[in-house]
Amino acid sequence: MSLHPTPAHWFETYVPRAQTVYVLEALADTGKVELDKDLVTTPVVDTAQLRHTIRSIEDLRLRYSTLLPTAAASHLVVSDTPERTSQAVLRRLRHWLAQQLCLQRRQRRLQAERDNLDLLQECLNAMGTEATALASFGHPSTFLYKRIFACPPDCGERIPVAGRTILEVYTGPRHEFHIVAGLPEGRPATELTARLQHCRAVEVPHWLAADWPRREALLTQRQSALAADLAAMQQALAGGRADPKLRADLNDAAVLHWYLEHTITLTEDHHYCHVTGWTTAAAPQELQAALRAAHIEAVILFRPGPPGRQPPVVANRSWWANPFRLFVDMLGTPGQAEFDPAALLAVIVPILFGFMFPDVGHGLVLAAGGLLLSRRHARLKFLVPCGLAAAGFGVLFGETFGLHEPIPALWLRPLDHPILVLLAPLGLGALVILAGLFAAALEAHWRGELGRWLLIDAAVPVFCVGAFWGLFHRAGWIVMALAAVWSLCGLLVTCRRPYFAYVAGGLGRLLASALELGLNTLSFLRVGAFALAHAALSQTLLGLVETVESPAFRVALLLVGHAAIILVEGLVVFVQTTRLILFEFFIRFLHAEGRLFRPLPSASGTVPRRRGD
Repeated sequence: MSLHPTPAHWFETYVPRAQTVYVLEALADTGKVELDKDLVTTPVVDTAQLRHTIRSIEDLRLRYSTLLPTAAASHLVVSDTPERTSQAVLRRLRHWLAQQLCLQRRQRRLQAERDNLDLLQECLNAMGTEATALASFGHPSTFLYKRIFACPPDCGERIPVAGRTILEVYTGPRHEFHIVAGLPEGRPATELTARLQHCRAVEVPHWLAADWPRREALLTQRQSALAADLAAMQQALAGGRADPKLRADLNDAAVLHWYLEHTITLTEDHHYCHVTGWTTAAAPQELQAALRAAHIEAVILFRPGPPGRQPPVVANRSWWANPFRLFVDMLGTPGQAEFDPAALLAVIVPILFGFMFPDVGHGLVLAAGGLLLSRRHARLKFLVPCGLAAAGFGVLFGETFGLHEPIPALWLRPLDHPILVLLAPLGLGALVILAGLFAAALEAHWRGELGRWLLIDAAVPVFCVGAFWGLFHRAGWIVMALAAVWSLCGLLVTCRRPYFAYVAGGLGRLLASALELGLNTLSFLRVGAFALAHAALSQTLLGLVETVESPAFRVALLLVGHAAIILVEGLVVFVQTTRLILFEFFIRFLHAEGRLFRPLPSASGTVPRRRGD
């Protein structure tokens, strides 16, 4: 485990312009590349034409989303430029859509004819021997209005007729068939009423009326032919959706759309593109292997980064430290020469939180809640170790939902020894502050300034220890004097003119730093104060419960009271823990001058599988 963030390497490569898109995808699949511009190169690639073509493809994809299949998860490298590739995709997509829409229109016509013949077959069966009269309905007439309507069986009323209009009704298994014949002027009212009753018009095909005695055989033959045609049409539509060339085209369009979001980082030099950026790969061979797997031959070089450009860093993401990274993120990202405190926070934060929230029951409830909530909000996972620490301190203090009987105190009860509970966190605070000073010493070592830190700044904690010791024994004053001499000697060694002002300022800073450390240590008294407040609040709740006579009200009051304690006091303790971490611990060493490494996202959001794998 590294004590400081790991900086990324600067890499460069030249690739043929036609393969740029797929180089980017192969690099993105590694999860180890962040693109960046090299300012000492030719102008940025012009992508106006490519954007227009991709926008047209996206419009078609959204408009006909029900027809188009999902994009394939893999593709091969093409041997053409992104512009010509996108234009070829758009041309093939338009041709494919024209074919599919033509097939769909024919399918709808065939399905409508089949539905009409099914209704006609049902009507003929319902009419029986009287069906002979329908032969004339297949021949057009200018002086006589003839129509067959298939109505729902529960339409409730017949189609009204007027004048000399004739209406006959026959009942089939699924519909009522209204046979209408009359003068043409009665047509508008009749058809309006039929629509209102959700009736469908049934047509008698002319080829059936021409050979009416063979109607049964002709209907069966035509229905079979329609069923075969519809099955073939459905198979043709499904085959079109499964076309591997279409899926590859859609995938190329998706990759080109993703590529457009990152072309600002790519520069062009005639027929080649200069791809540059940062990587967390340990060696160039890792990236070259990814390109080779995508059938791309290119050489990756690690070089010094551009002057004045700060490399991004990769922070410690170990399983035990990651839940506490949110405290570091509140201030920023540590630089490559700064101490990364996330792993140390995995110890400090639960101890501080648990001491201020000492209760077995409350701690276990908080841990269980953190475990459940972390499935949706990963940052809340820190509540699990904090809740377990609270339960552990509850065992030390003998607190279980405010009760002392279930678990005897292994150490003491807070309300019985309030002074000791208040003073004990001072030792914890001193250790936390010393850890911060140790981190500052490490940073000075990484910067090559450890000697100066030992000469001047190291005297500050010694001076504070002497001042604390001096409260109980006169030897502490001797330690304070030695620390002052230590600092004075260091100032003289590192002195710059004017001597008096430099030395006086250094001694003043020593006294100010010592006073600040003392006040910061006293700030940890709040840890003991909140432990006492928690115990007093729990005892108050139990006292209120004892005044209630109704058992049901007692249970309700206990549940509501403990829930309020967990929510409100848990929030307050979190705020106090955050304050101690930010202003008593981080202030010693963390300047948050780093920039977090953000890898290039892949085109599909996952690591795609390439063809041939």
